[in-house]
Amino acid sequence: MRPKRSTAFYIEALVLVVFFLAMLAVLVQMFAAARQVSRQAAQRNDAVCAARSLSECFSAADSAEEFCRLAGLEEPSGSLTVDSQGQPAPDGAYTARLAYTPGRLASLEIEIENDRGEILYSLTTEKYQD
Repeated sequence: MRPKRSTAFYIEALVLVVFFLAMLAVLVQMFAAARQVSRQAAQRNDAVCAARSLSECFSAADSAEEFCRLAGLEEPSGSLTVDSQGQPAPDGAYTARLAYTPGRLASLEIEIENDRGEILYSLTTEKYQD
């Protein structure tokens, strides 16, 4: 003959199942939030790389025309669609908005936006020109 299980066992098992389900729900939310933060960090990193690449083209150029040639631009101010490395790409994931100010101390303002128009990174660089 088998011993009968008391109702306390079933209640304890039910409480344990509810506890595990609640913990599972919390963990799913935590992993979803971590994935979103990771995606945002990757976008920010790509934006920094793109701005750095354009800034290095500006620093290496001796004139506005040479900067345009190095960066693949038609003119030094305006917007440009770039990939994650800052290279011009018609299907790029980011838009670089450039504002070039000529003069003895030339400056370039770079803003990198995502496809929703949110500014991910902004950089201003300056250099003396002869």
